[in-house]
Amino acid sequence: QAILEENQPFVAAKVRPRPSDSQTSQTCAMVSSLLPWFLVRLVNLVLGEESCLIQVASRQQALARSGSPGEYGHQETAAVRSLLKDHYRKKGQKGQKGLGNSNCPPKIPGQKMYFAGPDACSIASANMMYLAHDGHIKRAVKGEIIEMNCDDVMCPIPVIPDCYMSPGICKADEWCWIMQHEKWGAWAMAPLPDGTFGHTPDVGYCSNYIPAYEKAYAKAMEKNDQMKLKELNKSLEILCPSSAQTFDNAWRPIRGQCLPYRQEQQSCFQQQDLAPAFTGALGPRYKLDDKGFPMERPLACAPDLVCTAPNFNVLPSTCVQKRPQNICYYGPWWDSSDCPRDHMKGKPGLTYDLVVQAMISAAMLYPGEIAWTGNCSYWDRTTEIGKSVLRVREQIYKIAVELWPWVVLKRGPPSLEELGEMLPDPFEYLVKHEHMTPQQASVQCASQSDESNTMVSHLLTEAHILAAQPNKVWSLVHFFTFNLIDLQITESKALASQALATLLAQNFWCNDCRSFFEVGVIKQFNLPPLDGNGMQIARWWHHAHNVASEHVATTRAGHPWIHQIDALKEYQNPFYMSWDDAYEMWRVPLLSASISGRPARRSGAAASKSSKSSESSESSAAGRGTGPGTERGRRGRAWGSRKNWR
Repeated sequence: QAILEENQPFVAAKVRPRPSDSQTSQTCAMVSSLLPWFLVRLVNLVLGEESCLIQVASRQQALARSGSPGEYGHQETAAVRSLLKDHYRKKGQKGQKGLGNSNCPPKIPGQKMYFAGPDACSIASANMMYLAHDGHIKRAVKGEIIEMNCDDVMCPIPVIPDCYMSPGICKADEWCWIMQHEKWGAWAMAPLPDGTFGHTPDVGYCSNYIPAYEKAYAKAMEKNDQMKLKELNKSLEILCPSSAQTFDNAWRPIRGQCLPYRQEQQSCFQQQDLAPAFTGALGPRYKLDDKGFPMERPLACAPDLVCTAPNFNVLPSTCVQKRPQNICYYGPWWDSSDCPRDHMKGKPGLTYDLVVQAMISAAMLYPGEIAWTGNCSYWDRTTEIGKSVLRVREQIYKIAVELWPWVVLKRGPPSLEELGEMLPDPFEYLVKHEHMTPQQASVQCASQSDESNTMVSHLLTEAHILAAQPNKVWSLVHFFTFNLIDLQITESKALASQALATLLAQNFWCNDCRSFFEVGVIKQFNLPPLDGNGMQIARWWHHAHNVASEHVATTRAGHPWIHQIDALKEYQNPFYMSWDDAYEMWRVPLLSASISGRPARRSGAAASKSSKSSESSESSAAGRGTGPGTERGRRGRAWGSRKNWR
């Protein structure tokens, strides 16, 4: 606001005529308050209100690209965000009060972060006065649960002093852990007015160019030299696009953090032998000697612990807590409240209905910073992004069909068209049930998403809810791969397993998550094997998930740079599941079936018996509230029914 007021005389004198739409003006003013002063002038002076709307879209995309998983909501309308808040708060509270007078969720057995999640609660990281969910300022004592949500279990996220930029801040018993990577930005990182990213900004040059441009523009206006005005505007967009943003501090390639030295009986990395002679005994660089072997010692873990694998590179051969079976841990970023294994009551694998529900969530995988399911841009078939979404969905479907456990489920997957009809697709709703053309649907979807009482905003809300459940994607992965063990693995199945790993690295909605999967899993251990058997493929995915789990917010209680393992034991969860436990949980023993990947032929009596058994199983599932005919069984597919759309 201060920036706007400072520049108000200039804007009032030279701004072009604007539309009277007050909401549009408020949106542009909001965006203008976030931009550097010369871009504030530029948006209003040169581009006018229509181009300002482009800036809003570009700014939102830029925020998502640089944000954490929780910030993808910036792409959604206020109406959708309001519906999401209502959903998560009602779901979390379930009509109950939390501790004391808090409106936070009550305790859940086995969930250390029971209070966390989308629009839920966090732990106060300091004594403070904060703005609670109900809009009131409240007092918080450090360490207590508060009605505030961050992308971390602690709010506000704790400060981590950077010992690289501030040498000498580490204590006597600490060393400076430094991380370094290739510096990307701001080369080819900034957006153009049409929303395309790829411009390299030059802030120093533009800070001098803009004032000179303004003078030249004013003179051309006095002379009514339209050709020169057009040429100046075009040159401005080439040299200093109004949409280009750069945040220098965000692109530093090196950072450091003070950490305690490892003590006796703890695992450690060996120092490079030749380093001390050149850098000193306390040099900041350490190298893992991957040819070293541990000394002979009695290293068997206690029964309640599990030993990590030697190639578990971040914590090799170390006793850690066992991750228990059949639980999807709560965390600050995503929704783990609907865990597929909860419905199995100790039986291995998944039912057909649970697999289909998991496929609904998996079918919406797509880079969230490009298009998020809670925004119409994800569903709009008239755009290249919308067409790209369909191509990724088809790829997901082909992989699922190839890995489909026919022997276990006894029937095949829904068709790609049937799967599409199960999705909460607002674009399809407008085309098929409001009888709009695709072009009309493109406009109306964006318009109706601004109103909370429309079917479009409700479909977008449901899409957000279903997509933000990664536990279903991992459940699908393990159910498919563990049930390859007893099969004759064809080349196509091995290729499908590799394609699945690549797809997660490229299309998982959270860019921070998929980047670690690419760097921390695939680059470390390569893709799943092509020349192996089903056991080797299942082992690769089991190891990959253990490595990834060590890094994620449901284990660390936030970003791994903020919280180290064991830093918040009261909130951090076990991350390493033993092979035996995973095998028992996901592999369904085969009784009388072929091992080719398709059900074996049976006699009439056997087939009849199998059919009755299947019917009994489905009846039992219905009694538990998970069968195809129950409300829970229809979850995620209700929005896809034409009856509901009408």
